[in-house]
Amino acid sequence: LAGLHTQQGYELLTRWHLPMHYCCIAKDHHMDEYDSSDILLAIVRLVNMVCNKMEQNDPNQDLAFIIGSREADMLGIPETGVALLEIALEDAKGKQ
Repeated sequence: LAGLHTQQGYELLTRWHLPMHYCCIAKDHHMDEYDSSDILLAIVRLVNMVCNKMEQNDPNQDLAFIIGSREADMLGIPETGVALLEIALEDAKGKQ
């Protein structure tokens, strides 16, 4: 499922008749090449990076690869913003 979630997400959102922009974000959020003017796609990609870091559960792994990412740069997210995003996601995870 992990390898198919982008295509399956696209298919599901399309069947639900969501705007095509959202369907394409689901499909393309792991693509190496993407539309760097698409702010929502950049946000999804950045959140995905933080989620992936959290899934690895490695306390020694820092946020440098996220802070230095094209997405963080595009969005103007500083190191503190990425750290706060991680904290917010951890808090949300704890409320499940």
